[in-house]
Amino acid sequence: MKKVSGLYIFSYVFAVLLLSALAGILLGGYTGNPEAFIGFFIMTLFLLGITVFVWFFTSSNAISDSIMKKTVKKYEGSYGFVACRTFTAYNAILKVDVPTGRIAFISWLNPFEFQVISAAEIENVTSSYVGGPFGGTNYVYFQFFHKGKKFRIPTFVAIKAMYRLDSVQVLEGVSKADAYAELLNQAKENAIRLGVR
Repeated sequence: MKKVSGLYIFSYVFAVLLLSALAGILLGGYTGNPEAFIGFFIMTLFLLGITVFVWFFTSSNAISDSIMKKTVKKYEGSYGFVACRTFTAYNAILKVDVPTGRIAFISWLNPFEFQVISAAEIENVTSSYVGGPFGGTNYVYFQFFHKGKKFRIPTFVAIKAMYRLDSVQVLEGVSKADAYAELLNQAKENAIRLGVR
């Protein structure tokens, strides 16, 4: 499975360059003075680049989220992933079909691709949290490995705060992480038993 699409990342970079060029022309009031255009282009590129980078690599990526959901709607029926367990996180959508031992994965950095694998191919399914100061956390997850690559899916994320391990939010995240790790292991057992490849 691929977490990142080079074409998708390139489209973001191209969009930033294009917006920067347009802004450089408009803000510079381009009148044949190349120094003014270049100055505004570089300034706008820098500001837009920082803004897009921060936006793109946070959980508020509405564009990827929308594309992932459309990809799921487009392909879930044809691949037989309608009646199964689905988990949606900011960075991925995971569909687990336990009876057939198959997994569908859509990544926020590769949102156009509906990737289906046999659960027999996954290894080291775990659930855990990232510890923070004073024994708290702001990140709970479940994860698995596929062909040596780690796929980590968060069940609880707090951007600006740490939560106690016995808080309702963390306990709910741990419960979800444990449940999906168990589902993945059950799907793997069924895939092996049925010989799903």
